[in-house]
Amino acid sequence: RCPAAVRAARWPFALACCFMLAGMITGLALTLDDPDRFYSFISEEMAQGRDPGASDEMLRDGLFSGGEDDEGQSGLTLFATYLFQHNAQVGLLCFALGFALGIPVFYLLFSNGLLLGAMAALYHSRGLSVEFWSWILPHGVTELGAIVLCGAAGLVQAQAVLFPGRRTRLENLAIAGRRAGVI
Repeated sequence: RCPAAVRAARWPFALACCFMLAGMITGLALTLDDPDRFYSFISEEMAQGRDPGASDEMLRDGLFSGGEDDEGQSGLTLFATYLFQHNAQVGLLCFALGFALGIPVFYLLFSNGLLLGAMAALYHSRGLSVEFWSWILPHGVTELGAIVLCGAAGLVQAQAVLFPGRRTRLENLAIAGRRAGVI
């Protein structure tokens, strides 16, 4: 059922992909142009020391060893947990706020792309692009894919509200919500 639901929502899915990609390209370009813009996109909590002020060695170690905190937990484990929680929140919000004409969905997808683009720019500026993408892609493909799917589901709901056809908006939203829930 899910593959058929995703195929039926191919245009919202494509739009969600485009907004995430546009955010990523924007974050990458703006941060490469001015590294201080990194701080506009990435909070200190998310960066966890991975910022333009960090040394190349620290950035590389952050990807592969991660260090340990005061309680002996790996920095990579903590960062991956934070990232997973953040991505889950973004995905759930994209799905849940779709009824609001899709505006929050577009914002969430674009701003999440900005985060990824700013981080990619930081590592690229230090010659660590391959290392960065080799760390991000194994889990990022599933997490970012899930965010885009949730965004598409939110946009299916937005479409139902914006273009109800012969049904009331509430009836159309109920029908679209069941389809979006499968996605």
